[in-house]
Amino acid sequence: MRLFHFYICFLTMFFCMPRVICADADAPLKAALDSAAKGDVSGLISRSGELFADDIDDQTMQKVYVLLALGYTLEGNDDAAERCAGLLDLFPEEFDSTPSAAIIGFLAGKVKEKDLVVKASSAPDDWRAVASVARYLDGVRSKKGIRELYSVTQGYKDAIARLPLDSWALVWDKRLPKWHGYIQAGRGEAEDLEPLIAANRPAMPKEQQDDSDKHAATINAIISLYLQNEPEKAKKSAMAAKAAIASKDDPFHVILDYLSGTPMEPALMAETISGSAVNWALGTVAVFARSLSDSEKPDKQKLYFCIDNFEANFTLLSKNPEVAQWKQSVEKWRKWCDSGFKADACVSGEPLLLARSLKAGDGGKRREDFKDITTVLPDEFKEGRSERYAGRPKPISLDFDDKAFEQYLSSLPENLREGEKLRYSIIKGLKHHMILVMERTPFPNGLITKRGKRNGVVYMANVNVLRLKRSQKSKKGESYKWEDLSFRQYPAFIEYFAKRRLAVSGAGQVSREEQMQGAANEYLGLAVLCDWFGQYEDALKYANEAVNTHPDSIKNISRIMLD
Repeated sequence: MRLFHFYICFLTMFFCMPRVICADADAPLKAALDSAAKGDVSGLISRSGELFADDIDDQTMQKVYVLLALGYTLEGNDDAAERCAGLLDLFPEEFDSTPSAAIIGFLAGKVKEKDLVVKASSAPDDWRAVASVARYLDGVRSKKGIRELYSVTQGYKDAIARLPLDSWALVWDKRLPKWHGYIQAGRGEAEDLEPLIAANRPAMPKEQQDDSDKHAATINAIISLYLQNEPEKAKKSAMAAKAAIASKDDPFHVILDYLSGTPMEPALMAETISGSAVNWALGTVAVFARSLSDSEKPDKQKLYFCIDNFEANFTLLSKNPEVAQWKQSVEKWRKWCDSGFKADACVSGEPLLLARSLKAGDGGKRREDFKDITTVLPDEFKEGRSERYAGRPKPISLDFDDKAFEQYLSSLPENLREGEKLRYSIIKGLKHHMILVMERTPFPNGLITKRGKRNGVVYMANVNVLRLKRSQKSKKGESYKWEDLSFRQYPAFIEYFAKRRLAVSGAGQVSREEQMQGAANEYLGLAVLCDWFGQYEDALKYANEAVNTHPDSIKNISRIMLD
C-alpha cells in the first residue's frame, strides 16, 4: 500500500512538474498561492509540484505538502483521501509531530478532527488558519450543516486576525466567504468555484425555497414598517409572523423575534443567523432599521457595521430578489452616514425614520429616565430578590424546561413577569452559546466539577457532555456531563470568552465596536445567570463589567438587571 501511495504521488509530481525546476522557491510558491486565490485547483497542484526540489527550506516543504493535500481535496475526486495518504507516506519523519502532518493526516482520514483541533490550538496562527481551511473542506465533503461550517469559518478569521498582510495563510480569506456563501445561498451558478465546492451545493426543494422566499418577503415588509416610523405596527406584524414558524432555531424566526421588539443585542442575533448569507444580509438591514428606531440618536458605528456587512455579502446574493431590493437604499444610507446625518443628505423619498432621526437635533426622541445599574449598591440589589424569585428553576446543567418556567412565571405578580421572561430568554441561550464558542475556541483552564478541579483543555462540548484532554500526551479525552460541573465553572468559561473576544484584533467584517458589544453581552449573560442562581454580588459585579466594556449599553443592561 505504501508503494501504491508513492506511485500516485510520483505520477502527480511527474506530470505537474516543469522540465526545469525553479531555483527560487519563492516564485513557484507565490504562483501556487495565486492559483489558490483564484480557485484554480489544477494550477494550485501543478505550481506546488514545481517546489519538490532538494534546496527548499523546511517551512516551505511543509507548505508544499499541505497545499497539495488541499488541492487534491478541492478536486473533489473519490481518491482525494488516498492521494493525501500517499503524501503522508512521503512526508519526512522529522515532521511527523508538526501541524502540517496533522493537517495532511486529517485530509487523509488518518487523524480525527478533535485531534487536529487540539494540535492546531497550540500551533502558530498561520497553521491554525490553514487547519481551519482543511476542516472546512472536510465538512463540505462530509456534508456538515451550515452552522458547523460557519463556526470553522470563524476559527479561520480568529487566526488570521493576528497575521501579517503577507502571510501565506491569508490566501484563503477571499475563498472561504465565497465557498460558504455559495453552499448556503441556494441560488446562482457555480461560477469560479473549485470542483468540491461546486459539487456540494445542497439542492433546496422547491417547497422549502418557496417558504424561504415567503419568510424573506415578510421580513422585508416588517423592516419597511420600521423605516416608515411605524415601530408598533412592525412589532405586531413580526409577532404574528414568527408564530407561524415552528422552530425557534430557524434563522427567520430569530430575525422576526428581534423585529418583534424582544430585547436582544444585535451581536447575539448575528451569531445565530450568520450561517446563512441571505439571513445575514436581511438581518443587517433589520438591525439598521430597529437600531435607528430604538436609538435616541443615530449610532454611526453600528449603522456603518450594518451597511458594510450588507455590501460585503451582496456579491454572493445579487440574484436574490429579496436581498437585491435593498441595494439602492443601502447606498443612500451610506451617503447619509458619510454626511454626518445632515438633513440635505436625506434624499427625497427616503424612509420617514431617517427624517425623524434628524428632528430638533435630538433624534426626535426625548431621553427616558432610567435607573442606572452602576449606582446600585450590593445590599440594595440583593434586597428581597431571593423571596421574590424563590421559585426559579435552577438546573445546574442549564437544561431549562419551558413548561416548568411557565408554571413558575404564573406564580409571580403581573409587574414582575416581563422582566423575568426577558432574563429567562437570556440564560436559556447561554449553554448553546458556550457550545458554539467552544467549537472554535478551546478552553485551556480545565474544569471545575462538583468533586474538584480537573486540569487540562476542554476541546469539545455538545448538549450532553464536555471533553477534557488532560495533557498533550493523553491519547483520549475524559467526558463530563454538564450536571457534573460546579456553578463556578460558568463564570470561568464566560469570563475567558469575553476577554478573548476583546483581545483578538478585529478581522474581516468584525469591527472593534462589535467586539466590545459582544464582550459586554458575554458579561451581561453571566450577570443574569448569577442573579438567577442567587449569586447576587457576582451578578452586580458582572453587570458593571458589561457597562464598563460597552458604556452605550447601560440603559439596556440596567433595564434587564433591575425589576
